[in-house]
Amino acid sequence: MVLMQTIIYGEAIGDALGVPYEFRERGTFTCTGMVGGGAHRQPAGTYSDDTALMLATLDSLLSCDGTVNEDDMRVRFLAWLDDGRYSADGTVFDVGGATQRALRAGRGMSGERDNGNGSLMRIVPCALFDLSDSDIRRASAVTHAHPISMDACVTLVHIARELIDMVDVREALAHNGFDGLWHKSRNEIESDGFVLHTLEAALWCLCTTQSYADCVLEAVNLGSDTDTTAAVAGALAALVYGFEDEGEPGGIPEEWMDALRGQEQFLDVILDGPEDVETDPNGAYGDDPLSGERMPLDLDGDQLVASTSSAGLDLFDDARDLCSQAAMMSDEETRAQSFAQAAETLIKAYQVGMFEAAQVLGILYYERHVQAADADAQAFLWFGRGCEHGLADCACYLGDMLRDGRGPDHEPDAQAALDYYNLAFDLAQERFDLDDFDDLASFAIIALRLGESYERRVQDGPDSAQAGDFAFMHYAMAATIAERVVRLDARALGKELRLAQDGVERMRPYASPESLEHERM
Repeated sequence: MVLMQTIIYGEAIGDALGVPYEFRERGTFTCTGMVGGGAHRQPAGTYSDDTALMLATLDSLLSCDGTVNEDDMRVRFLAWLDDGRYSADGTVFDVGGATQRALRAGRGMSGERDNGNGSLMRIVPCALFDLSDSDIRRASAVTHAHPISMDACVTLVHIARELIDMVDVREALAHNGFDGLWHKSRNEIESDGFVLHTLEAALWCLCTTQSYADCVLEAVNLGSDTDTTAAVAGALAALVYGFEDEGEPGGIPEEWMDALRGQEQFLDVILDGPEDVETDPNGAYGDDPLSGERMPLDLDGDQLVASTSSAGLDLFDDARDLCSQAAMMSDEETRAQSFAQAAETLIKAYQVGMFEAAQVLGILYYERHVQAADADAQAFLWFGRGCEHGLADCACYLGDMLRDGRGPDHEPDAQAALDYYNLAFDLAQERFDLDDFDDLASFAIIALRLGESYERRVQDGPDSAQAGDFAFMHYAMAATIAERVVRLDARALGKELRLAQDGVERMRPYASPESLEHERM
């Protein structure tokens, strides 16, 4: 699901940036952000047929159990063409000639002059499924059946898969026939609608820039078929850089995500919506919403037992559904209302013993989208409650808040942060199921936090040797676990794996013989 969201947002935002400038010649404009207008006279943040047909392709693959069903795809493409399904607002304003002819004829166009980029622009989701090259060609051939178009789609999917596997961008291009593309000058890159030109232009933008924003802006500013070049480049760049609001350096800017229209269409395709809850319920900070005294930090006995009552589970699931739906809403007032309802439901779930609700509430306040006089105080309160019930992730979040000066004293407290990270580590060892993907990912992050904290002691404290050894041990553990997570889901924890591996090398001079031996094991 994370990879689906990454591709969808990456393509849709690049597409929306390019829509206002489509057909304009290179050098006659400069795109610096999300605007409206242009030849199609669309509001800012509106994506085109590129994203709509990509969503239809993904929807078909999901509905057909990850297989290519040409008839199913065609039906979904026609639902877009005739009824505006998958579009940002039910309006179809840009249709490629070969695509329209193919859908009306019920077969893909196979002439040499039918090699536009209409199948390339929608093909990246194929990288998420176990599809052969023949399958990818069949997915292209629903609209574009000439070998040039089909082979271009195969190449793009191969590159996307390598990026998902965290292969270096230039290595991925070299493996797929584009070695040295980065040596070409801008004037050598053509950006019209011919499929091979679009493929090369998108890849050139990817391998000559260092962030998602720079990549898609370069793609738009090449001119001509601005939306499609940026859509293809954006889907790939998102796989490399991720999302800015998740802390990924060079990731998709949050302001562009906020400006994007039609995000509810994404939820319709990804069924249950996003698994990560990173947006805002409503709530006014003041007294503890549950009232009563805070419990002391005591992790013995019944406090560690969370309820599995059907009422608590149902409320918790209802709240998560509300958060998932709200995350995809473009209207701010409606979003706020949905999040307010989710927050109320989470509190009810907590009251009947579903203590995991405390963690979700803490995250929602922690992200600073919540309407509260002091969102940090509310986040700290809820993470504290989760910690009291033995939730390791909540202890880790408390460490983050104290590290960053977002605790009660509003000052960084490295020692208190380290204490909470150690508590999180102890709880994780006691309670986590290391065959569970989410627990495994959380454990890697906790170990990474400990490595970072002990490394700061190397820099700041007198106990450098011991702190350095501890840092090395925890970085090595984080790297080992994160590498396992990356093998299970190549996008998840990619950044954390790199941070842990870099930390291992920095702290290696401090590692004891025992720690080095343990690393080799």
